[in-house]
Amino acid sequence: MAEEVARPFSVLTLGAGFPPGLNTADSDTVLQPDETPDGYGYDLSKDGKLVKNTTAAGGTDRVQKTITLSTVPYLWHYGRLWNITLRTAATASNILTYGAMNYNDIYVPQKNGKVYFDEDDQTIDAIVPIGEDSLAVVKATGTYILSNLNDTRALWQRTDLIQELGTGTSATGSGRVLELDGALFASNTNGLFAYSQGRTAEITRKVRNGVTNFADKAITADYEKKRIIGKTLTVTDYIYDVEAGKLFRYNSTNFRYTTPRFHLPDWSPFYADRFYAVIEHADATDAWFVYQVRYEDGQWTDEVRVSVNYTGEMYTVVTVPLDEGMNNAAYTKFQMRITNVSSTSGTTNLYFKSFDIGLFNFDREHYKR
Repeated sequence: MAEEVARPFSVLTLGAGFPPGLNTADSDTVLQPDETPDGYGYDLSKDGKLVKNTTAAGGTDRVQKTITLSTVPYLWHYGRLWNITLRTAATASNILTYGAMNYNDIYVPQKNGKVYFDEDDQTIDAIVPIGEDSLAVVKATGTYILSNLNDTRALWQRTDLIQELGTGTSATGSGRVLELDGALFASNTNGLFAYSQGRTAEITRKVRNGVTNFADKAITADYEKKRIIGKTLTVTDYIYDVEAGKLFRYNSTNFRYTTPRFHLPDWSPFYADRFYAVIEHADATDAWFVYQVRYEDGQWTDEVRVSVNYTGEMYTVVTVPLDEGMNNAAYTKFQMRITNVSSTSGTTNLYFKSFDIGLFNFDREHYKR
């Protein structure tokens, strides 16, 4: 009788570096383990973990000091009075009025007291201080940067119109622009953009093929955690983590996490025998989660519920055997997703640290992502 020879077995990463940032613009076969092609509803307060939380914390509106003189509203920045009138007013203008330095109880113009932003007839929607001595002057069609504002002689520099930093025509800029860490963030119908040190970046580039959830939203900031929060009324639609460079989507009361689509470097066939979930227990009760998988470009399988018993240890490695997949045939692509997680008294009671896949007939040393 011939001796049975054990097949080589390797464990490789499906998902890690949580919470995962959303990336729908790139193919799901090229995403990194800390990205997801389809995911929403995460608790961002748990660094390094995937945690269900469909209700995201809100941010804070930007604070600007207002001084009213003879019924005229002024903003106070860099020791000067500045006057703009929102587009809804009959006197809306594309001229920014300013006063002499250190006068805050009476308006005293310096020079002619005006800066013109008249490349088009759109009115000024908002001004936002950025950096150490600059103002962003925001219109529906774009933004100007007015700098060197600490100069007592009013010898300033003014850029031309930066059109990608417009706020769109559907709403005023007052709730769609803000400053964070010296950068200006602007929300418009094309998504979320940022301006810093003379350069503009498209923050929503990774979801530019589907910006509905990210376009033309009122934005606030979590200044402590360095996050931009996009909202529709009081409902959070997305969060952008500035330091991590990740976008997170929210979708009503729903939760989902989808891994990148796994394949071998040379796209050769493989067979997935199981996957592993490294879990941290949030309390001392039993828990569960629901998953689905799919092979190649096929449909998602039926949902499967996995029980996670609490054993007194903080961490548990759950091994989930996979069925025969494509009738026990090898395949070139594999993907899984988590669609629900248990809770205790309304609070999710397990956190995911990582997901790995167990493969037969593959040498780990030849694997490079």
